[in-house]
Amino acid sequence: MTSRSVTLLDVARAAGVSKSTASDALLGSGRVAGPTRERVLAAARDLGYRPNPAARSLRRASTGAVGLYLPRTATRLDYYLRLAFGAVERCQEDGRDLVLLAPAPGRRTGWRPRSTA
Repeated sequence: MTSRSVTLLDVARAAGVSKSTASDALLGSGRVAGPTRERVLAAARDLGYRPNPAARSLRRASTGAVGLYLPRTATRLDYYLRLAFGAVERCQEDGRDLVLLAPAPGRRTGWRPRSTA
């Protein structure tokens, strides 16, 4: 038996509204009457609706992810590790993804001009 996630369409059907009205009610945007908004919120709560971050990213054409570049010395310096863990915690609080970037082992880092000779 497979269980699927509750979708925005499920919430809309349960509340007896359109998908766009359900979206507006959940986001607190648009012109949605108070009783309608409450009905949508109650349906979402009863169904256990959780927004799909991937779907939101597609709709906004933005991931909302944060990238943090860590220099090679980061693993040896307490400052960078505290910074990285702090960034992870903050991104979790905001519901964002954090991408940690580090140079590949053995690769030179930094920009160097090419010789034109």
